[in-house]
Amino acid sequence: MELKELLDKCINDRLIDLTISGQKVKNEEGVMRVKIRPVQLKDEIKYQASEFVGRKVLHTNYSEEEIKTRITEYMENTFKQAQFKYIVNSYGGLRVSRSALRFNDDQERGVFVVVGGKLVFKKINVEYWGDDYLICTQEDDGDYLKLYDRIVTEGKDLYEGKVVE
Repeated sequence: MELKELLDKCINDRLIDLTISGQKVKNEEGVMRVKIRPVQLKDEIKYQASEFVGRKVLHTNYSEEEIKTRITEYMENTFKQAQFKYIVNSYGGLRVSRSALRFNDDQERGVFVVVGGKLVFKKINVEYWGDDYLICTQEDDGDYLKLYDRIVTEGKDLYEGKVVE
């Protein structure tokens, strides 16, 4: 992938930060590395470049097009490598521990929640599966998990209507 194509893909509202380093020619008095991150200034997004020069850090804010030009200059003239951190996917909803996941008699996914001292099965629609958690959509239907439901994350012999403390 060419640098321009990479910059067009990564310099946007999904950028977390970018570190440029690895001087092509060692220069203790020059810029050692550059860290770039988006910042909200008034009603617009700018890109703050922090240049590390010796023990000093110099900050300059750029527009999207200006920072792309500046990065290209850094990569062509001064540095060898760049590390991008950006958001690939974004999910919203209710975060649920995977240990809470259960299936009812109809093999529907859900969790048990405590309502009035008894267990109630609430269905879930999983939008994202993490290693130890799930992200579930919020549904209007009362049969589905809601924000602030008290989820049971562990236990044996769990069933609808079981009395719990």
